[in-house]
Order: sequence, then structure tokens, then C-alpha cells
Amino acid sequence: MTMMLGRSAASQGELARAEKLLLDATRTMKGLNDRSQLCEGQRSLAEVYVGMGRLEEAERYALEARESVGPDDRLSLSTTKVSLAVVRAAQRRDDEAEKLFRAAVEELERYQMRAIERWALCKLVGFYRERGREDEAVGYEERLAELSPSRIAPMA
Repeated sequence: MTMMLGRSAASQGELARAEKLLLDATRTMKGLNDRSQLCEGQRSLAEVYVGMGRLEEAERYALEARESVGPDDRLSLSTTKVSLAVVRAAQRRDDEAEKLFRAAVEELERYQMRAIERWALCKLVGFYRERGREDEAVGYEERLAELSPSRIAPMA
């Protein structure tokens, strides 16, 4: 719950609050030896640190998340790639960032993790747009449109 509150705070731009909550969550997960949640907390914290401009800490947490993730955890193998890509993009290590983003998007599509694929696609499209690489963003935007809620059958 603490991790979800931290993510919510981050999405609302409350980065200091998000940092505190996510640090608490990662300490708890370490104590419980809950690797699946620990890596998710660490990767979320990495993105908060990117938002705060604290790139050394962001890199440390993104790399820790990649180490914490279990070898069979398909979801977190992909989400931690996205978060490390966010860090690499902030560090202007664009080649590495692009490879990580694209690998994660391909994995999420392959495993049909649609909601998380949308999240990753938004990050990749944002990366291309920030770099002025509009042509490369277009194909991924088309995939985003395919995954948009309006293209999914309504629940009865």
C-alpha cells in the first residue's frame, strides 16, 4: 500500500512525499525479502529521483531494481528495463535508453501485458518526441491507439 501511495504522490508531482513513501516501502520489502515488490519500489524510486534531477541516486536504484527482479518475473523484468531507460535518457545515454525502451515494449507486447505495454509505449513515444524524432514515434503511437480504451469492448 505504501508503494502505491508513493506512486500516486509521484504522479501528482509530490516528489518529496513520493520519495519518503517509496523509501519506506523498499525498506519494508527488503525486510520481508519480497523481491517482486522490492524491484518495483526501487524502479519507482529511480523515476522519482530522475524527476528530482538526482541522477546518481536514480541510477543506483534502477540498477538495484534490475538486480532484485526475479529471473521468471516477466512483468518486472520489463518494467525495470523501462525505468533504467528513463534514467539513461536523463543521462543523455540515448542509444542505451532506446534499446531498453524497445526491448521492454517488445516483451510486454509478446506477453500480452496490455496496460503495462501502454505505459511503456508512452515513455518510449515521449523519449522520441523529446529528441525530435517524430518519424520514429509514429509507429509506436499507432500501437498506442490500438491499445486505447476506446478500442476495447465495453464491459457489460
